[in-house]
Amino acid sequence: MHHIEIYVGNLAQSQRFYSWLLPQLGFILYQAWTRGSSYRKDSFYIVFVQTDDSKLQYGFNRTHVGINHLAFTASDAQQVDEIREQLRARHIPLYMMTAFLLPEDPTIMRCLMKILTG
Repeated sequence: MHHIEIYVGNLAQSQRFYSWLLPQLGFILYQAWTRGSSYRKDSFYIVFVQTDDSKLQYGFNRTHVGINHLAFTASDAQQVDEIREQLRARHIPLYMMTAFLLPEDPTIMRCLMKILTG
């Protein structure tokens, strides 16, 4: 995959979260502009763009058309546990922000997008 572009409801909130999380997973800030930013890892990058105000009224629902969640690869299960503890320390409610291991691969961390994208 080359890249993913995600339109978010609150760019500042998304940037605060991803600028903390993504470097832990090997991503670096790639680009930043007034209405967006991107993070690169190897040849792949993730773009976050502020949704136009006229479209914010529709909100986000992970069961509607679009991305349901993002799954990141961690270095090992311990890193996932450490990130989960850091989420708690940052007062990100884990009932809204699910960070857990997938049974088929203990290094995959699944993050539901609702809390991440504002």
